[in-house]
Amino acid sequence: MTEFYKNLGYNAYYIMNNVKSLEKGDINSINNEKENDEEINIGIYNAHSRELKNIYTQILATTFFKNSKIDIVPISKGIKEYLKVLDIKYTCIDKFIPTEELMRRIKRNDINIYVTFTECS
Repeated sequence: MTEFYKNLGYNAYYIMNNVKSLEKGDINSINNEKENDEEINIGIYNAHSRELKNIYTQILATTFFKNSKIDIVPISKGIKEYLKVLDIKYTCIDKFIPTEELMRRIKRNDINIYVTFTECS
């Protein structure tokens, strides 16, 4: 894609999306067995409240899962109010966190939602 824009005369550069993958051993060590009455942990990360990150729709999608709790990082005051109106259980951190901590949080969830209109993640 970079070459396409360069050929059109734009000053374009390729920027690597630097996302680390979990090692195979890390994935295999995750306990995938849930009891029917256990909470379903759902993660929504790095969406914040930008409209292109679609966080309100992602939160609404979690209401299809009974007995679920969302982990949201970062979270804004508006998102907290939205969760309260929808009566959704959640945990959160108010600011962005280091990648290593984010990966730990992602690993402990049953489902992670990351829908974006702005990049290929």
